[in-house]
Amino acid sequence: MKALPPNRIAMALDRGHIDGDAHRIYEFNDGNMYPNLIRVEEPIQAVDQSVFTKHRGITVNGWKSLINHRILYIKGIKAIENGLDQAGFPQKNRLGVYDIDTAFKLLNVGRGDMVVVSPSTGRNALNKLGLTHSGIKLLSPPLFTIQLYPYMNKKHALLAEKLAHELRSMKTSGEYDKIRNSISH
Repeated sequence: MKALPPNRIAMALDRGHIDGDAHRIYEFNDGNMYPNLIRVEEPIQAVDQSVFTKHRGITVNGWKSLINHRILYIKGIKAIENGLDQAGFPQKNRLGVYDIDTAFKLLNVGRGDMVVVSPSTGRNALNKLGLTHSGIKLLSPPLFTIQLYPYMNKKHALLAEKLAHELRSMKTSGEYDKIRNSISH
């Protein structure tokens, strides 16, 4: 299947064209915009969201510390959109794009001041685009960390309950950490 933007994935999931999506924030469907979706009630992953920039002098200390800069982000990533809204980030300083490659290309040519994304996604994009020596750097600390939950089409409600139970069991037994550590190293 071809990669889709986050909002199109949610629509396909709601329509039952796909069965599940592994990485959404807890509040993703609080407004019930997608009535056929259910959340698996156990997070599958915690992911830092960090700032990549070419600019010197940007200090990351929450959303408000970035409010005077132009931010590039993936449209439909609710955790980022919610953070921008809650901080009162001006619309003129927001540029939502449909994929991470576009965000980094625009950052590289000065169309934005920063990209907010996970460190691994950002590093992969820089490598893929040949931008590892472009002056774009990862800042720390992370801007925020999100807990990500699987969502499924409601036709899989029983499976969602079983998955939540199994994730909790794997975390309790230590099996979850063993798998996660083997992947990240």
